[in-house]
Amino acid sequence: FLEPVDPVSMNAYDYFEVVKRPMDLGTVDKKLENNQYSTCAYLLYDVLSTFKNACLYNPPENKVHQLAQDM
Repeated sequence: FLEPVDPVSMNAYDYFEVVKRPMDLGTVDKKLENNQYSTCAYLLYDVLSTFKNACLYNPPENKVHQLAQDM
């Protein structure tokens, strides 16, 4: 959740076909540091997108999916 998905190193070659708006918590942190969020709602949207994308790409029995749901 802390870094962008690297489709090559993670063998997730179809990741960008499934996930149309990638997001990770590292990117959220950088956007926070650079004052790129005009409202808390935009921040929340990006944080939730991180976990929604993990659930979207990974099947329910996958540990990443389950961790994302817990978050």
